[in-house]
Amino acid sequence: MCIVHCENLACQIIVPFRAKNCELCIVNCELKKHSKLCGQMRIAALYKEGKRFTSWPLRVTFQPTEEETQVLVWAPKSLFKRAVKRNHLRRLMREAYRLHQDLLGDKNYLLAFNYMDKEEQSFAVVEKAVVKALKKITSDGK
Repeated sequence: MCIVHCENLACQIIVPFRAKNCELCIVNCELKKHSKLCGQMRIAALYKEGKRFTSWPLRVTFQPTEEETQVLVWAPKSLFKRAVKRNHLRRLMREAYRLHQDLLGDKNYLLAFNYMDKEEQSFAVVEKAVVKALKKITSDGK
């Protein structure tokens, strides 16, 4: 969440997006294209060399990097045959990460979130799993 400052009311309004060109917003809630992990070799290296753990319903793979933090979200076709459901789950994971990416602090990682449950979960469940995973990553990465 970001805080938008209202000049007229002299108050702070919490909104789920960052106001454009706002210098007063304290958290950058954007997830840009360059923050998405792509490239077959980089993804294969992450799965081969990275550490992994489970934060149900997600399996998280991570690896510290010197470059900018990049994220991969994945929902398997073997569990969800319809693309609509897979896209919905990926959207949930991306949104949960976008809102809580500040938990990683200044460290940079390559991250992969794999959805493992056979049924669709609500945003609250996915968000809780992402927050738990990000906290574990920062505690393990030290």
